[in-house]
Amino acid sequence: MSEKDAPQNSPKEFLTFCGVLGLGRLVIEGKENAVELLRRAASDERWRIREAVKKALQIIGKHDVGQLFIIGKDWINGNMYEQRAILTSICREEFLRDPSYARETFHLLEKAMNSIAGAKASTREYKLLKKALGYCWSSAILACPEQGKPMFEHWLLSNDPNIRWILKKALKDKQLIKKESHWVARCRHKIINVQDELLK
Repeated sequence: MSEKDAPQNSPKEFLTFCGVLGLGRLVIEGKENAVELLRRAASDERWRIREAVKKALQIIGKHDVGQLFIIGKDWINGNMYEQRAILTSICREEFLRDPSYARETFHLLEKAMNSIAGAKASTREYKLLKKALGYCWSSAILACPEQGKPMFEHWLLSNDPNIRWILKKALKDKQLIKKESHWVARCRHKIINVQDELLK
């Protein structure tokens, strides 16, 4: 149901949440238009509906992680709501145990970072993707540090303030600091050095 028919915080919104969540099962069962309906819901203005999309994607991934990554390769070329939905679903340790999937995840993160670097920062979807990317990077690096750290370090020389914001947010993750304290410290130092150079 649309936001008009099922406003935020209404009982009907809960019904819509359940319906969107159920799309994950329908995708698994091979229903033809289920993925498209799920993708449409990823851009819903209601945050609970967007959360249902993320959970539905995770249901798909737990059943068949390969199918989740097929969806990811498509959605990462979509709008920023869609990029956010797929990245927040995929960037979990359970989906990154296979090195090939971990490698693909970092390529998806790279595409999203390029979207952020080249777009206007005023839209809601931009702000939501930007906020999510900090969490996604730290989660993915924790799951697969050997592949993730070099790709993350590539962005440390960026002069884009929004990219630097994402990097700083990722480096504040308590679990990442605990596991990779020396590496986090080096990354923070490099960001500060780049910022100092920009101010000269």
